[in-house]
Amino acid sequence: MTYASAYSQKTQDVNANPTVVFQTKDVAVKLQSSASAPLDTGTVRYYAGGWQSFGTTVNGEVHKELYQHLYI
Repeated sequence: MTYASAYSQKTQDVNANPTVVFQTKDVAVKLQSSASAPLDTGTVRYYAGGWQSFGTTVNGEVHKELYQHLYI
């Protein structure tokens, strides 16, 4: 399975269980100043086989669904 540029592989007997599940998780990144004020228009990226776009902060925050075993 490839999702958001991350790759994962499972071995499963589909005769015993035909549904293969890959779980994602909502990940939030907060960008704050030294005074803890939210910083807007920050560009966030993560590494998964190369640098990938995570998004641009709004009110200092951006969210993205990532495969739960992907560490950023």
